[in-house]
Amino acid sequence: MEQSERTPALLPEDRTIPLCVDLDGALIQSDTLWDGLWSAAREHPRAFLGACLALKQGRAQFKRRIASLAAADPAALPYRGDFLQFLTAEARSGRPLILATAADETVARGVARHLGIFDRVIASDGEVNRKGSDKLEAIGTAMPRFLYAGDSIADLPVWKASQGAIVAGNNRTVLRTLRECGVTVYGRFPNRASVPGAIVRAIRVPQWAKNLLVFLPVFFGHRTTDLHAWLSGLLVLAVFCATTSIGYIMNDLLDLEADRQDPRKRTRPFAAGDLSIPTGLALMAGLSCAALGLSPLLPAAARLWVCAYLAGALFYSLHLKTRLLADVVGLAVLYVLRVMAGGAATGIVISPWTLAFCLFIFYSLALVKRFCELRSLPEPRRASARRSYQIADLPIVAANGVGSGILSVVVFALYISSPEVGVTYRSPGWLWLACPVMLYWFGRLWILANRGVNFDDPFLFTCKDQISYITAACIAAIWFLASMGA
Repeated sequence: MEQSERTPALLPEDRTIPLCVDLDGALIQSDTLWDGLWSAAREHPRAFLGACLALKQGRAQFKRRIASLAAADPAALPYRGDFLQFLTAEARSGRPLILATAADETVARGVARHLGIFDRVIASDGEVNRKGSDKLEAIGTAMPRFLYAGDSIADLPVWKASQGAIVAGNNRTVLRTLRECGVTVYGRFPNRASVPGAIVRAIRVPQWAKNLLVFLPVFFGHRTTDLHAWLSGLLVLAVFCATTSIGYIMNDLLDLEADRQDPRKRTRPFAAGDLSIPTGLALMAGLSCAALGLSPLLPAAARLWVCAYLAGALFYSLHLKTRLLADVVGLAVLYVLRVMAGGAATGIVISPWTLAFCLFIFYSLALVKRFCELRSLPEPRRASARRSYQIADLPIVAANGVGSGILSVVVFALYISSPEVGVTYRSPGWLWLACPVMLYWFGRLWILANRGVNFDDPFLFTCKDQISYITAACIAAIWFLASMGA
Protein backbone atom coordinates (compact mmCIF):
# COMPACT_ATOMS: atom_id res chain seq x y z
CA MET A 1 0.00 0.00 0.00
CA GLU A 2 1.31 3.47 -0.90
CA GLN A 3 2.13 5.73 1.97
CA SER A 4 0.01 8.89 2.20
CA GLU A 5 2.02 10.47 4.99
CA ARG A 6 5.25 12.37 4.81
CA THR A 7 8.36 10.18 4.93
CA PRO A 8 11.62 11.70 6.22
CA ALA A 9 13.91 12.77 3.41
CA LEU A 10 17.36 11.25 3.99
CA LEU A 11 19.54 12.17 1.03
CA PRO A 12 22.93 10.67 0.22
CA GLU A 13 25.71 11.85 2.52
CA ASP A 14 27.72 13.09 -0.46
CA ARG A 15 26.71 16.75 -0.32
CA THR A 16 28.46 17.59 -3.55
CA ILE A 17 25.50 16.06 -5.39
CA PRO A 18 23.16 19.00 -6.11
CA LEU A 19 19.42 18.82 -5.52
CA CYS A 20 17.27 20.13 -8.38
CA VAL A 21 13.86 21.34 -7.24
CA ASP A 22 10.75 21.88 -9.31
CA LEU A 23 8.60 24.94 -8.56
CA ASP A 24 4.96 24.39 -9.55
CA GLY A 25 3.28 21.68 -7.49
CA ALA A 26 6.49 20.89 -5.62
CA LEU A 27 8.06 23.88 -3.89
CA ILE A 28 4.68 25.58 -4.01
CA GLN A 29 1.27 23.91 -4.03
CA SER A 30 -0.17 26.07 -6.79
CA ASP A 31 0.77 26.58 -10.44
CA THR A 32 2.31 29.95 -11.25
CA LEU A 33 1.19 29.75 -14.89
CA TRP A 34 -2.46 29.30 -13.95
CA ASP A 35 -2.14 32.00 -11.32
CA GLY A 36 -0.74 34.32 -13.95
CA LEU A 37 -3.38 33.36 -16.51
CA TRP A 38 -6.19 34.07 -14.06
CA SER A 39 -4.70 37.35 -12.90
CA ALA A 40 -3.94 38.55 -16.44
CA ALA A 41 -7.41 37.64 -17.72
CA ARG A 42 -9.00 39.57 -14.85
CA GLU A 43 -6.76 42.65 -14.79
CA HIS A 44 -5.59 42.96 -18.41
CA PRO A 45 -8.22 41.22 -20.58
CA ARG A 46 -7.15 42.77 -23.89
CA ALA A 47 -3.46 42.11 -23.34
CA PHE A 48 -4.36 38.60 -22.17
CA LEU A 49 -6.07 37.85 -25.47
CA GLY A 50 -2.98 39.11 -27.28
CA ALA A 51 -0.78 36.90 -25.12
CA CYS A 52 -2.89 33.87 -26.03
CA LEU A 53 -1.90 34.43 -29.65
CA ALA A 54 1.68 33.85 -28.53
CA LEU A 55 0.81 30.16 -28.20
CA LYS A 56 1.49 29.96 -31.94
CA GLN A 57 5.10 30.77 -31.11
CA GLY A 58 5.33 28.03 -28.49
CA ARG A 59 4.58 27.55 -24.82
CA ALA A 60 7.82 29.23 -23.73
CA GLN A 61 6.90 32.48 -25.47
CA PHE A 62 3.37 32.23 -24.09
CA LYS A 63 4.69 31.86 -20.53
CA ARG A 64 6.97 34.85 -21.04
CA ARG A 65 4.04 37.02 -22.17
CA ILE A 66 1.86 35.96 -19.25
CA ALA A 67 4.69 36.56 -16.76
CA SER A 68 5.13 40.08 -18.14
CA LEU A 69 1.43 40.79 -17.58
CA ALA A 70 0.99 39.25 -14.13
CA ALA A 71 4.10 38.10 -12.35
CA ALA A 72 3.29 36.42 -9.03
CA ASP A 73 4.42 38.01 -5.77
CA PRO A 74 7.05 35.52 -4.49
CA ALA A 75 6.33 36.43 -0.87
CA ALA A 76 2.64 35.49 -1.18
CA LEU A 77 2.98 32.12 -2.94
CA PRO A 78 1.67 29.04 -1.07
CA TYR A 79 4.99 27.35 -0.29
CA ARG A 80 5.01 23.76 0.90
CA GLY A 81 6.16 24.62 4.42
CA ASP A 82 7.73 21.32 5.50
CA PHE A 83 9.51 20.96 2.17
CA LEU A 84 10.86 24.50 2.34
CA GLN A 85 12.21 23.83 5.84
CA PHE A 86 13.95 20.71 4.55
CA LEU A 87 15.47 22.60 1.61
CA THR A 88 16.68 25.39 3.90
CA ALA A 89 18.40 22.82 6.12
CA GLU A 90 20.04 21.19 3.08
CA ALA A 91 21.28 24.57 1.83
CA ARG A 92 22.79 25.34 5.23
CA SER A 93 24.54 21.96 5.27
CA GLY A 94 26.33 22.85 2.04
CA ARG A 95 24.33 20.95 -0.59
CA PRO A 96 23.90 22.97 -3.82
CA LEU A 97 20.25 23.68 -4.64
CA ILE A 98 19.05 24.37 -8.18
CA LEU A 99 15.57 25.66 -8.95
CA ALA A 100 14.73 23.68 -12.11
CA THR A 101 11.28 24.53 -13.39
CA ALA A 102 9.19 24.83 -16.53
CA ALA A 103 7.89 28.17 -15.22
CA ASP A 104 9.14 31.31 -16.89
CA GLU A 105 12.57 32.54 -15.87
CA THR A 106 11.09 35.83 -14.61
CA VAL A 107 8.93 34.01 -12.10
CA ALA A 108 11.62 31.50 -11.10
CA ARG A 109 14.27 34.14 -10.46
CA GLY A 110 11.84 36.14 -8.35
CA VAL A 111 11.22 33.08 -6.17
CA ALA A 112 14.95 32.34 -5.94
CA ARG A 113 15.74 35.90 -4.86
CA HIS A 114 12.98 35.83 -2.27
CA LEU A 115 14.04 32.54 -0.68
CA GLY A 116 17.77 33.02 -0.98
CA ILE A 117 18.60 29.30 -0.84
CA PHE A 118 19.16 28.46 -4.52
CA ASP A 119 22.56 28.53 -6.18
CA ARG A 120 21.23 28.49 -9.70
CA VAL A 121 17.98 28.79 -11.69
CA ILE A 122 17.04 26.68 -14.72
CA ALA A 123 13.72 27.81 -16.25
CA SER A 124 11.86 28.50 -19.47
CA ASP A 125 13.51 31.46 -21.19
CA GLY A 126 10.94 32.51 -23.79
CA GLU A 127 12.43 30.20 -26.41
CA VAL A 128 12.70 26.77 -24.76
CA ASN A 129 10.02 25.33 -22.46
CA ARG A 130 12.09 23.58 -19.77
CA LYS A 131 9.82 20.63 -19.20
CA GLY A 132 10.56 16.90 -19.36
CA SER A 133 13.44 16.12 -21.71
CA ASP A 134 14.21 19.81 -22.28
CA LYS A 135 14.64 20.29 -18.55
CA LEU A 136 16.86 17.21 -18.41
CA GLU A 137 19.03 18.59 -21.23
CA ALA A 138 19.59 21.85 -19.32
CA ILE A 139 20.34 20.04 -16.07
CA GLY A 140 22.62 17.46 -17.71
CA THR A 141 24.63 20.18 -19.43
CA ALA A 142 25.36 21.81 -16.07
CA MET A 143 25.96 18.77 -13.86
CA PRO A 144 26.68 15.05 -14.39
CA ARG A 145 25.05 13.90 -11.15
CA PHE A 146 21.99 15.32 -9.43
CA LEU A 147 18.96 14.54 -7.27
CA TYR A 148 15.53 15.69 -8.34
CA ALA A 149 12.47 16.83 -6.34
CA GLY A 150 9.21 17.23 -8.19
CA ASP A 151 5.59 16.20 -8.45
CA SER A 152 4.72 15.54 -12.10
CA ILE A 153 4.97 12.44 -14.25
CA ALA A 154 5.94 14.80 -17.08
CA ASP A 155 9.41 15.02 -15.53
CA LEU A 156 9.95 11.26 -15.59
CA PRO A 157 12.97 11.62 -17.94
CA VAL A 158 14.61 13.86 -15.32
CA TRP A 159 13.91 11.41 -12.53
CA LYS A 160 15.27 8.46 -14.55
CA ALA A 161 18.56 10.28 -15.09
CA SER A 162 18.84 11.38 -11.45
CA GLN A 163 20.63 9.75 -8.52
CA GLY A 164 17.37 9.66 -6.57
CA ALA A 165 14.02 11.38 -6.08
CA ILE A 166 11.97 13.37 -3.62
CA VAL A 167 8.27 13.33 -4.43
CA ALA A 168 5.92 16.17 -3.56
CA GLY A 169 2.14 15.92 -3.71
CA ASN A 170 -0.29 13.01 -3.57
CA ASN A 171 0.08 11.56 -7.06
CA ARG A 172 0.47 7.84 -6.42
CA THR A 173 1.05 7.20 -10.12
CA VAL A 174 4.33 9.10 -9.84
CA LEU A 175 5.48 6.96 -6.90
CA ARG A 176 4.49 3.71 -8.58
CA THR A 177 6.18 4.66 -11.85
CA LEU A 178 9.41 5.71 -10.13
CA ARG A 179 9.62 2.44 -8.25
CA GLU A 180 8.91 0.45 -11.41
CA CYS A 181 11.76 2.34 -13.10
CA GLY A 182 14.10 1.56 -10.22
CA VAL A 183 14.46 5.20 -9.09
CA THR A 184 15.27 5.51 -5.39
CA VAL A 185 12.68 7.64 -3.57
CA TYR A 186 14.41 9.34 -0.65
CA GLY A 187 11.37 11.09 0.80
CA ARG A 188 7.81 12.36 0.36
CA PHE A 189 6.13 15.66 1.05
CA PRO A 190 2.39 15.17 0.47
CA ASN A 191 -0.20 17.91 0.21
CA ARG A 192 -1.49 19.43 3.42
CA ALA A 193 -5.14 18.65 2.65
CA SER A 194 -7.04 16.02 0.71
CA VAL A 195 -8.88 17.13 -2.42
CA PRO A 196 -12.35 16.03 -1.16
CA GLY A 197 -11.85 17.94 2.08
CA ALA A 198 -10.65 20.99 0.19
CA ILE A 199 -13.70 20.85 -2.09
CA VAL A 200 -16.02 20.79 0.94
CA ARG A 201 -14.26 23.90 2.25
CA ALA A 202 -14.31 25.60 -1.15
CA ILE A 203 -18.06 25.20 -1.68
CA ARG A 204 -18.59 26.30 1.95
CA VAL A 205 -20.90 23.50 3.07
CA PRO A 206 -21.36 25.05 6.58
CA GLN A 207 -22.47 28.27 4.87
CA TRP A 208 -25.41 26.40 3.39
CA ALA A 209 -27.11 27.00 6.75
CA LYS A 210 -27.79 30.53 5.50
CA ASN A 211 -29.97 29.10 2.76
CA LEU A 212 -32.43 27.91 5.40
CA LEU A 213 -33.76 31.46 5.14
CA VAL A 214 -35.85 30.21 2.21
CA PHE A 215 -38.09 28.60 4.83
CA LEU A 216 -38.87 31.90 6.63
CA PRO A 217 -41.97 32.50 4.45
CA VAL A 218 -43.33 29.13 5.61
CA PHE A 219 -43.28 30.41 9.19
CA PHE A 220 -44.31 33.99 8.46
CA GLY A 221 -47.13 32.72 6.27
CA HIS A 222 -48.32 30.23 8.92
CA ARG A 223 -47.92 27.28 6.53
CA THR A 224 -45.91 25.06 8.86
CA THR A 225 -48.33 22.15 8.37
CA ASP A 226 -48.32 22.48 4.57
CA LEU A 227 -46.25 19.56 3.21
CA HIS A 228 -46.23 21.01 -0.31
CA ALA A 229 -44.70 24.25 1.00
CA TRP A 230 -41.93 22.31 2.75
CA LEU A 231 -41.19 20.25 -0.35
CA SER A 232 -41.05 23.39 -2.49
CA GLY A 233 -38.77 24.94 0.09
CA LEU A 234 -36.45 21.93 -0.03
CA LEU A 235 -36.22 22.21 -3.81
CA VAL A 236 -35.31 25.91 -3.77
CA LEU A 237 -32.91 25.16 -0.90
CA ALA A 238 -31.04 22.65 -3.09
CA VAL A 239 -30.86 25.16 -5.96
CA PHE A 240 -29.59 27.85 -3.61
CA CYS A 241 -26.93 25.58 -2.14
CA ALA A 242 -25.50 25.06 -5.63
CA THR A 243 -25.90 28.72 -6.56
CA THR A 244 -24.32 30.14 -3.42
CA SER A 245 -21.38 27.75 -3.77
CA ILE A 246 -20.77 29.11 -7.28
CA GLY A 247 -20.61 32.56 -5.75
CA TYR A 248 -18.22 31.46 -3.00
CA ILE A 249 -15.82 29.85 -5.47
CA MET A 250 -15.89 32.86 -7.78
CA ASN A 251 -15.28 35.15 -4.81
CA ASP A 252 -12.27 33.10 -3.68
CA LEU A 253 -10.78 33.02 -7.17
CA LEU A 254 -11.20 36.76 -7.61
CA ASP A 255 -9.63 37.39 -4.20
CA LEU A 256 -6.78 34.93 -4.72
CA GLU A 257 -3.90 37.40 -4.36
CA ALA A 258 -5.55 39.34 -1.52
CA ASP A 259 -6.35 36.15 0.41
CA ARG A 260 -2.71 35.01 0.20
CA GLN A 261 -1.68 38.20 1.96
CA ASP A 262 -4.26 37.85 4.72
CA PRO A 263 -3.14 35.80 7.76
CA ARG A 264 -6.59 34.23 8.19
CA LYS A 265 -7.77 33.85 4.60
CA ARG A 266 -4.52 32.45 3.21
CA THR A 267 -5.66 28.98 4.33
CA ARG A 268 -8.63 29.02 1.96
CA PRO A 269 -8.37 26.13 -0.54
CA PHE A 270 -7.43 28.16 -3.63
CA ALA A 271 -5.18 30.62 -1.83
CA ALA A 272 -3.34 27.76 -0.10
CA GLY A 273 -2.99 25.76 -3.32
CA ASP A 274 -5.07 22.87 -1.96
CA LEU A 275 -7.24 23.25 -5.05
CA SER A 276 -6.11 24.48 -8.46
CA ILE A 277 -7.78 27.18 -10.52
CA PRO A 278 -8.90 24.62 -13.17
CA THR A 279 -10.53 22.61 -10.38
CA GLY A 280 -12.39 25.72 -9.26
CA LEU A 281 -13.64 26.40 -12.77
CA ALA A 282 -14.72 22.75 -13.11
CA LEU A 283 -16.56 22.93 -9.78
CA MET A 284 -18.43 26.03 -10.92
CA ALA A 285 -19.39 24.29 -14.15
CA GLY A 286 -20.65 21.23 -12.26
CA LEU A 287 -22.62 23.30 -9.76
CA SER A 288 -24.11 25.32 -12.61
CA CYS A 289 -25.30 22.10 -14.26
CA ALA A 290 -26.86 20.99 -10.97
CA ALA A 291 -28.64 24.32 -10.47
CA LEU A 292 -29.84 24.42 -14.08
CA GLY A 293 -31.06 20.83 -13.84
CA LEU A 294 -33.20 21.57 -10.77
CA SER A 295 -34.38 25.06 -11.74
CA PRO A 296 -37.07 23.94 -14.23
CA LEU A 297 -38.87 22.30 -11.30
CA LEU A 298 -39.26 25.70 -9.64
CA PRO A 299 -41.93 28.29 -10.44
CA ALA A 300 -40.82 30.96 -12.91
CA ALA A 301 -40.80 33.66 -10.21
CA ALA A 302 -38.50 31.59 -8.00
CA ARG A 303 -36.11 31.05 -10.91
CA LEU A 304 -35.96 34.81 -11.43
CA TRP A 305 -35.06 35.39 -7.78
CA VAL A 306 -32.34 32.72 -7.97
CA CYS A 307 -30.91 34.39 -11.09
CA ALA A 308 -31.10 37.75 -9.33
CA TYR A 309 -29.14 36.30 -6.42
CA LEU A 310 -26.42 34.87 -8.67
CA ALA A 311 -26.11 38.13 -10.60
CA GLY A 312 -25.99 40.05 -7.32
CA ALA A 313 -23.33 37.73 -5.87
CA LEU A 314 -21.12 38.18 -8.95
CA PHE A 315 -21.66 41.94 -8.92
CA TYR A 316 -20.73 41.96 -5.24
CA SER A 317 -17.50 40.03 -5.86
CA LEU A 318 -16.51 42.15 -8.86
CA HIS A 319 -17.47 45.63 -7.69
CA LEU A 320 -19.34 46.09 -4.40
CA LYS A 321 -16.83 44.27 -2.22
CA THR A 322 -14.41 47.19 -2.27
CA ARG A 323 -17.06 49.92 -1.88
CA LEU A 324 -17.61 51.61 1.46
CA LEU A 325 -20.95 50.50 3.01
CA ALA A 326 -22.21 49.42 -0.41
CA ASP A 327 -20.70 46.01 0.34
CA VAL A 328 -22.75 45.48 3.51
CA VAL A 329 -25.91 46.78 1.83
CA GLY A 330 -25.24 44.27 -0.96
CA LEU A 331 -24.82 41.42 1.54
CA ALA A 332 -28.09 42.37 3.26
CA VAL A 333 -29.88 42.35 -0.10
CA LEU A 334 -28.45 38.92 -0.92
CA TYR A 335 -29.91 37.59 2.33
CA VAL A 336 -33.28 39.12 1.48
CA LEU A 337 -33.21 37.53 -1.98
CA ARG A 338 -33.11 34.11 -0.32
CA VAL A 339 -36.32 34.97 1.53
CA MET A 340 -37.94 36.26 -1.67
CA ALA A 341 -37.02 33.08 -3.54
CA GLY A 342 -38.49 30.98 -0.73
CA GLY A 343 -41.72 32.95 -0.92
CA ALA A 344 -41.93 32.58 -4.71
CA ALA A 345 -41.22 28.84 -4.54
CA THR A 346 -43.89 28.20 -1.90
CA GLY A 347 -46.45 30.64 -3.32
CA ILE A 348 -46.39 32.79 -0.17
CA VAL A 349 -46.56 36.56 -0.60
CA ILE A 350 -43.79 38.41 1.26
CA SER A 351 -45.22 41.49 2.96
CA PRO A 352 -43.42 44.87 3.08
CA TRP A 353 -43.18 44.42 6.87
CA THR A 354 -41.20 41.21 6.39
CA LEU A 355 -38.92 42.82 3.81
CA ALA A 356 -38.11 45.81 6.03
CA PHE A 357 -37.60 43.59 9.09
CA CYS A 358 -35.22 41.24 7.26
CA LEU A 359 -33.29 44.05 5.56
CA PHE A 360 -32.46 45.78 8.85
CA ILE A 361 -31.50 42.52 10.57
CA PHE A 362 -29.20 41.39 7.79
CA TYR A 363 -27.64 44.84 7.44
CA SER A 364 -26.75 44.68 11.14
CA LEU A 365 -25.25 41.19 10.76
CA ALA A 366 -23.18 42.28 7.76
CA LEU A 367 -21.86 45.25 9.72
CA VAL A 368 -20.89 43.15 12.73
CA LYS A 369 -18.77 41.03 10.38
CA ARG A 370 -16.97 44.13 9.06
CA PHE A 371 -16.57 45.37 12.64
CA CYS A 372 -14.85 42.13 13.66
CA GLU A 373 -12.60 42.21 10.59
CA LEU A 374 -11.41 45.69 11.53
CA ARG A 375 -10.92 44.74 15.19
CA SER A 376 -8.78 41.75 14.21
CA LEU A 377 -6.35 43.69 11.99
CA PRO A 378 -2.68 43.49 13.04
CA GLU A 379 -1.53 46.63 14.85
CA PRO A 380 0.58 48.14 12.01
CA ARG A 381 -2.30 47.97 9.54
CA ARG A 382 -4.83 50.78 9.63
CA ALA A 383 -7.10 49.52 6.86
CA SER A 384 -8.32 46.13 5.65
CA ALA A 385 -7.15 44.69 2.32
CA ARG A 386 -9.57 45.07 -0.60
CA ARG A 387 -11.94 46.96 1.70
CA SER A 388 -12.70 50.65 2.09
CA TYR A 389 -12.78 50.57 5.88
CA GLN A 390 -10.22 51.94 8.30
CA ILE A 391 -9.64 51.43 12.01
CA ALA A 392 -10.99 54.93 12.60
CA ASP A 393 -14.36 53.78 11.19
CA LEU A 394 -14.99 51.32 14.04
CA PRO A 395 -17.33 53.61 16.04
CA ILE A 396 -19.37 54.51 12.95
CA VAL A 397 -19.62 50.87 11.85
CA ALA A 398 -20.78 49.88 15.34
CA ALA A 399 -23.31 52.73 15.50
CA ASN A 400 -24.78 51.77 12.13
CA GLY A 401 -24.94 48.10 13.09
CA VAL A 402 -26.52 48.60 16.51
CA GLY A 403 -28.96 51.14 15.09
CA SER A 404 -29.97 48.80 12.28
CA GLY A 405 -30.65 45.99 14.75
CA ILE A 406 -32.82 48.27 16.87
CA LEU A 407 -34.65 49.48 13.75
CA SER A 408 -35.61 45.89 12.94
CA VAL A 409 -37.22 45.63 16.37
CA VAL A 410 -39.00 48.97 15.78
CA VAL A 411 -40.36 47.65 12.48
CA PHE A 412 -41.58 44.55 14.27
CA ALA A 413 -43.26 46.69 16.93
CA LEU A 414 -44.98 48.81 14.26
CA TYR A 415 -46.19 45.63 12.59
CA ILE A 416 -47.72 44.44 15.88
CA SER A 417 -49.59 47.77 16.08
CA SER A 418 -50.83 47.56 12.48
CA PRO A 419 -54.26 46.25 11.36
CA GLU A 420 -52.59 43.49 9.32
CA VAL A 421 -51.41 41.59 12.40
CA GLY A 422 -54.95 40.61 13.36
CA VAL A 423 -55.41 38.79 10.06
CA THR A 424 -52.67 36.23 10.74
CA TYR A 425 -52.50 36.06 14.56
CA ARG A 426 -55.31 35.20 16.96
CA SER A 427 -53.65 36.81 19.97
CA PRO A 428 -51.10 39.32 18.59
CA GLY A 429 -50.51 40.81 22.04
CA TRP A 430 -48.13 37.97 22.81
CA LEU A 431 -45.80 39.24 20.08
CA TRP A 432 -44.78 42.21 22.23
CA LEU A 433 -42.74 39.78 24.33
CA ALA A 434 -40.52 39.12 21.34
CA CYS A 435 -39.30 42.74 21.28
CA PRO A 436 -37.21 42.60 24.50
CA VAL A 437 -35.91 39.16 23.51
CA MET A 438 -34.65 40.50 20.17
CA LEU A 439 -33.20 43.62 21.80
CA TYR A 440 -31.28 41.37 24.20
CA TRP A 441 -29.95 39.21 21.37
CA PHE A 442 -28.77 42.16 19.25
CA GLY A 443 -27.22 43.92 22.23
CA ARG A 444 -25.35 40.80 23.33
CA LEU A 445 -24.06 40.16 19.80
CA TRP A 446 -22.58 43.64 19.51
CA ILE A 447 -21.15 43.65 23.02
CA LEU A 448 -19.37 40.36 22.29
CA ALA A 449 -18.01 41.82 19.06
CA ASN A 450 -16.79 44.91 20.91
CA ARG A 451 -15.06 42.69 23.49
CA GLY A 452 -13.04 41.04 20.75
CA VAL A 453 -15.05 37.90 19.98
CA ASN A 454 -14.31 37.37 16.29
CA PHE A 455 -17.43 36.56 14.27
CA ASP A 456 -15.92 35.32 11.03
CA ASP A 457 -19.56 34.81 10.11
CA PRO A 458 -22.21 36.02 12.61
CA PHE A 459 -24.87 33.84 11.00
CA LEU A 460 -22.81 30.70 11.59
CA PHE A 461 -21.97 31.93 15.10
CA THR A 462 -25.69 32.09 15.78
CA CYS A 463 -26.09 28.51 14.56
CA LYS A 464 -23.50 27.35 17.12
CA ASP A 465 -24.33 29.68 20.03
CA GLN A 466 -26.31 28.16 22.91
CA ILE A 467 -27.77 31.52 23.98
CA SER A 468 -28.99 32.10 20.43
CA TYR A 469 -30.78 28.75 20.52
CA ILE A 470 -32.47 29.71 23.78
CA THR A 471 -33.45 33.06 22.28
CA ALA A 472 -34.85 31.34 19.19
CA ALA A 473 -36.82 28.92 21.37
CA CYS A 474 -38.35 31.83 23.30
CA ILE A 475 -39.40 33.58 20.08
CA ALA A 476 -40.83 30.31 18.72
CA ALA A 477 -42.89 29.87 21.90
CA ILE A 478 -44.14 33.47 21.64
CA TRP A 479 -45.03 32.94 17.99
CA PHE A 480 -46.95 29.75 18.87
CA LEU A 481 -48.91 31.49 21.62
CA ALA A 482 -49.79 34.40 19.34
CA SER A 483 -50.81 32.07 16.51
CA MET A 484 -52.89 29.65 18.58
CA GLY A 485 -54.71 32.35 20.48
CA ALA A 486 -53.63 31.33 23.98
